[in-house]
Amino acid sequence: MACSNYFSKHDYQAAAAYLSMTLFQSMSPYLISDNIGKAQAFGKFHEWVSLVHHPGATDLNEIKSNFSVYDQINFEYIASTKTHEVEQEHLSSRGRSHYTDEFRSMMGLNEPEKFSKSAEELFNKRDMCAVPSQIQQAETVEQVKFYLASQSVMQVPSYHVSQVQDALANSIQRHPNLYGLSPDDICQEVINAFTSRVVPIDDEIKGKSLLSETARIMGVI
Repeated sequence: MACSNYFSKHDYQAAAAYLSMTLFQSMSPYLISDNIGKAQAFGKFHEWVSLVHHPGATDLNEIKSNFSVYDQINFEYIASTKTHEVEQEHLSSRGRSHYTDEFRSMMGLNEPEKFSKSAEELFNKRDMCAVPSQIQQAETVEQVKFYLASQSVMQVPSYHVSQVQDALANSIQRHPNLYGLSPDDICQEVINAFTSRVVPIDDEIKGKSLLSETARIMGVI
């Protein structure tokens, strides 16, 4: 007869099932997607962690389903949360390219239609959630666009930050015109102004630990 002071295998399985169910409930609507795969699950989890680490932030999908370009906002910032190759520490050249392309989208220099649509949505619905004062006080959509192009930030997994910053600096130096710059504009100060807008989603150590443990519970690794 098993000692009652010890948990049985069934107890552990029940506890794991409960944790898994609770986590998925907490993460909805971040996992509302058909045939979501491993990479997407990692990415959605990172978005969820980002909101947990930034109290008061609003998921922009609550304002409009499939909000373009940007993912969350509060009184201090608006962020485009991007997650590529999150299951690996070192980015491939393709992963770096994805991030730099999306940085340009965040500035309105890539996929300008989506950028304009996002600016219009924010201008029209800015009373629905906490927004930076520059957006709240904007008198035109163009002023919102200017703020988005110059002040928005890109959140990426902590272990990708320096790689994305390096890729962005290299891209700016090689193709300044893609960032609205001329060759004469390029200097370290300008490059730093751009790369400083790439920030970690969460605290590096805690975030990586939380990711690995909960992803294991979710069964995606």
